[in-house]
Amino acid sequence: MKSLKKFVQGRSVVLLITSVCCFSFLTLYICIGNNNNLITTNNNNPPFTFSSTAMGTYINQTACGKDAQTACKCALDSIKSLEEKLSWRIGSSDVARLNSSKSGDYIQLSKETFDVLSIALDVAENTNGSFEPTILPLSNLWDFGGINQRLPNINEIKSVLPYVNYKNIAVDKNLNRVKLLKDNIKLDLGGAGKGSACEYAVNEYKLHDLEYGIISAGGSIGLYGHKKNSDPFKIAIRDPFSTDDTSEFAIFNVASGFISTSGAYERNFTQDNKFYHHILCPKTGYPVENDLMSVTIYHNSNGTLTDVLSTACFVLGKEEALSLLDKYNASAVFVDKNRHVFTTGIFKNNLKITNKKFFIDN
Repeated sequence: MKSLKKFVQGRSVVLLITSVCCFSFLTLYICIGNNNNLITTNNNNPPFTFSSTAMGTYINQTACGKDAQTACKCALDSIKSLEEKLSWRIGSSDVARLNSSKSGDYIQLSKETFDVLSIALDVAENTNGSFEPTILPLSNLWDFGGINQRLPNINEIKSVLPYVNYKNIAVDKNLNRVKLLKDNIKLDLGGAGKGSACEYAVNEYKLHDLEYGIISAGGSIGLYGHKKNSDPFKIAIRDPFSTDDTSEFAIFNVASGFISTSGAYERNFTQDNKFYHHILCPKTGYPVENDLMSVTIYHNSNGTLTDVLSTACFVLGKEEALSLLDKYNASAVFVDKNRHVFTTGIFKNNLKITNKKFFIDN
């Protein structure tokens, strides 16, 4: 589930958005306003808040403008429409139809699904499959956060690894259609869906000419517009070592754009004194083993990309991820197991450590 809470930190009121549903990758806090005001607004257009559910998580929106209520409801409609196309769990969705198709047969996709898949495949190609849209056979074995969560045996993992390979997807860009080159290839675009949802919401905020709009969907956040006083939004990132989901380790300012985080702390279990988390390495079939605890990605215009890159960068590790970030003009915050924090792009000279156990190590 996902909860929306408010608490006071110093002189700022903090809007706390906690994501713990089985499809969520992270917990982020949005710190909005200062001087004891949650948000500074035009008195004629007080902020409208709207919480609902879609994509297996809570969708939280705060918006200001004459058509704020309509914009938020239209945003939710757009997100639910997107879910009906992307979710492999919905039998009539584009992804479900593709997953059940015979190898070699083209399946016509909606533009929405084709666009998301195109970004997923582009990142897959540029990371040698560190982000893997065909991860479903493997993730189903582990079922992190589900009723069948378990440690698969080595033979089970070996049996599905041949089907986890984005190169088994063929794309016809001219006609927005896709075919699978082998039987048993199964797509899961959940690693891109929440970021895409934020994009669709922000588009609605633009269409309705809002002063500003904020959308939180699982592990992703979209920010649009600006407050009346033009102050930037404040975003606080959860302490990935804490079991207290109200605990942060850093805050940064940002005017608008999209943010996503992948972390090892959300869906996990311990068995025989070994820790297993939900971010799987497509090459080994097991959870990624590197020195990272979380990766936060910012991009000024592409929510889908932040969602995909947060996973890809976690799998790659910091050193290999740096060139990927440059390629996509994205920024990142890496947190390792020693609480060292490494920043790139907009986070440099902008990230303020609020927990003394952490320190920036650029």
